[in-house]
Amino acid sequence: MAFSCQMSLPPLAPLPGPRVLYKKACDQAAAAIVQLTAADGATASPAASDGSGKSRCRLFAVDFPPTREEQRSGTLVARYEHNYNLMESLLGGLGSNGNFRHVGGRVRICDNVNPQGGGEYLTDDEVMTGITADDCGALGRVIVLINAGVDASTLKQVRKLDDDASVIVLLNCALERLTFFDKLGMGGYFDQFKVAYYLKFIAGTGMLMKTGSEPWKLFAANGSDQQTGITPELVREWDAKPSTVDAESALRSYTSQSKSNRQPR
Repeated sequence: MAFSCQMSLPPLAPLPGPRVLYKKACDQAAAAIVQLTAADGATASPAASDGSGKSRCRLFAVDFPPTREEQRSGTLVARYEHNYNLMESLLGGLGSNGNFRHVGGRVRICDNVNPQGGGEYLTDDEVMTGITADDCGALGRVIVLINAGVDASTLKQVRKLDDDASVIVLLNCALERLTFFDKLGMGGYFDQFKVAYYLKFIAGTGMLMKTGSEPWKLFAANGSDQQTGITPELVREWDAKPSTVDAESALRSYTSQSKSNRQPR
C-alpha cells in the first residue's frame, strides 16, 4: 500500500461545517505513522530494530477531536464507542484486513436497569484497552490503545503492554495533560512518544493540526468557507506545539485582518 504525507489539510465536511471526516483523518494519521516509522535517524528502544541495524520510531500519539454526538452526550460510554471505532479505522488505514485481537483491560458496556434510570455505563473505566493486528504491512504488529476513562494515571499501564518491538499508538490519550512530575514518575517512558497526528478545534472555527514531520499548523475554517467548499486557510505555523492562548490569539488576529480586508473602501 502506498502512502503520501504531503502538505495536509484538515479533513472537513462541506456541510454542516466545520465537521471532521474521521475516516479521512484516520487515513492521514496512518500515513503519518508510516512516514515517521520509516524516517532515517528516528530513535526507539534497541529492540525495535527493523533488521537493518537501525532502530525505528515505534511509539506514537494520535489525537482527534470528539464528535458532536460525543460532546452532546458527555458520557464515557459515548467516548469509548467513538474511540473504539477510531481504533478499527486506524488499523484498517495501516493495511490490516480486520483480524484484530484484544489487548489490555476488558471493558463492556452495560445497561443500568435501575428503575430510577442512569443509562449505560462501562464495567471498568480505569484501564488501558485496545486492539492489535499483525498484518500492518511493513510495520508488522501494531497495538492501538485507548484510555477507557479520563484519569491520566491509567497511562501507567501502557508500559506493561509494550513488548519493546511492536508499534504502539496511543489514541486520544492527550499526553499533553501529563505534568513534568507525572512523566518523571513514569520513568520518562512517555517522552519517547512522537506526535504522529493531532487535530483539535480552536475557538470554534480554527483547527490546530500536526501531521507526521510537518510543522504545527493553525487553519481558519469558518462557516462560509465550509458552505462554499473553500479550502481551509493556513493562519500560521509553529515548530513546536503552541499554547491554546497563542493559537487563539493568532486566530483572532487573522480573523480580524480578514474582516478588515473584506470591508468596502
